[in-house]
Amino acid sequence: MDPKALEDFCLSLPGAHLVVQWADSRVYKIDAKMFAVMSPGMDRIVLKCADQDMATMLVEAGIGHWAKYFGQKQWVGFHLDPPTIGQDEMEARLRASYAIVRRGLTKKVQASLPPFDPV
Repeated sequence: MDPKALEDFCLSLPGAHLVVQWADSRVYKIDAKMFAVMSPGMDRIVLKCADQDMATMLVEAGIGHWAKYFGQKQWVGFHLDPPTIGQDEMEARLRASYAIVRRGLTKKVQASLPPFDPV
């Protein structure tokens, strides 16, 4: 999935917006919480996994790598050039990361967001 298509997909998720921070990293957020971070070179993206076991499986399978500078071990990076996963799987992982972060928002913020179907 090329970086432009990836960015378009991230921004198509309900209530998602882009903030450029940390030396030109492209940070995709819901409210103030990030669900994806694209590297300044736009050759890697970091996403949140549902749990430690899923993250470990992706890393051990060689699909992803541990994200540097992210304290929690549920954040996994994926190479975009060359891609380590296909477009369908990337979109599914983006939706999952978005859904995980969205569930962690306050009920008030969740209620203010447009509906979201994780499928």
